[in-house]
Amino acid sequence: MPDSDTEKDSTDSIQSVDSSQDSTVEKAALPNVARNSGRGIAVLGLVVAVMGVVLSAYTFYVTQVGGRFELGLELGRVDGISRQLDKVVLKNESLESSLDEARSKSLEIQDKTRSQISAVESELGLRIKTFSDQQSQESQQQRKELDAVAGALAEMSSRIVTAEQEWQLNEIGYLLELAHQRLTLTGDINLAQKALLIADDRLSGFVSPEILEIRRSISDDLKKINKLLVSDFSATAIDLSTLIHKIAGLPLKGDNARPSWENVQLEESSEPDTIAAEKSDQNNLLAWVEEIFGDVSRLIQIRRVDQTQLPKLESSQRFLAYENLRLQLLAGQLALLRRDQEVFEASIQQSRAWLIAYFEEPDAAVMSFDRRLVEISEIKFAWEVPSISKTLDLMREEIKRREQRL
Repeated sequence: MPDSDTEKDSTDSIQSVDSSQDSTVEKAALPNVARNSGRGIAVLGLVVAVMGVVLSAYTFYVTQVGGRFELGLELGRVDGISRQLDKVVLKNESLESSLDEARSKSLEIQDKTRSQISAVESELGLRIKTFSDQQSQESQQQRKELDAVAGALAEMSSRIVTAEQEWQLNEIGYLLELAHQRLTLTGDINLAQKALLIADDRLSGFVSPEILEIRRSISDDLKKINKLLVSDFSATAIDLSTLIHKIAGLPLKGDNARPSWENVQLEESSEPDTIAAEKSDQNNLLAWVEEIFGDVSRLIQIRRVDQTQLPKLESSQRFLAYENLRLQLLAGQLALLRRDQEVFEASIQQSRAWLIAYFEEPDAAVMSFDRRLVEISEIKFAWEVPSISKTLDLMREEIKRREQRL
């Protein structure tokens, strides 16, 4: 900093000298120019030379002073930088010392941490080992309990399956019993066929030699039933129902035999206007006498009957005649549905005998009714009912065997 002050003082002195010289030269030049213009060029040259010298000196001075000034500035900067470097070095030394202390502390902390971790690891290892041993014991105990529960469930499941199979076998046995009863008592092959098919389908879920033998017997029974010739019983039953509804329109014997006086009365009643006109012309008293005489004469008539005729039935007897024929046909219809050939034929024969005995035989409706009864009586539907007792016995033996095994 002292160097910079000296440089400033020298620069100020040089500038003052230069200014004084310039002022002196200018003062000397002005009179010379005024006195002699010839000397102007020489003076001008001298002035220029002096100015060049002064400028050169000034330039040299400025260069030297500026260089020194810049050098001083650079030296000041270097000095500041060196001081800052010293400060940084001091800070680095303090930082290194603090880092050494921190490093030593971290090493101590690491050692303590390692010791604590090793202690925790050892303790944790012991606890894990204890827990694993306890867990293994508990898992073994749970496995034993699960095995016991699984065994109990398996036993229960087997019992449930066995009970379900027993129930299904009893149900199948009931179906076979029903089919056997229907075949034996009523000859109902349709129901027996359906029962056998259902039983075979239910037995398809069982696997055993005894069940296979039962299914084989059911198959043989189905083949026997399918070979039976079945007539169209529904059409015949419908025909009998139609005849039963026609019974009320059939005339009984004596219904078509009308006396001749009824015909005469009908003929006279057809001309009331003519008789009334004739009577109006006669005397009222004479007309009244003739009317009474005519009525009395028509009360008693004699007619000749060549054949013996049954008297007309009373209302109760007519009802019994119709209902007896209806009941005979209903009995025949029921025998048809039950496939009872003997009862069916007897009912049709009794119906024909009753029709001939009590109904007007020459009537067209009665004749048509009788012809249809003859056609129906010719139907033959008797057959030898197959027996499924073998299948039923096999099923009973299988059910009994399973019950004994339990």
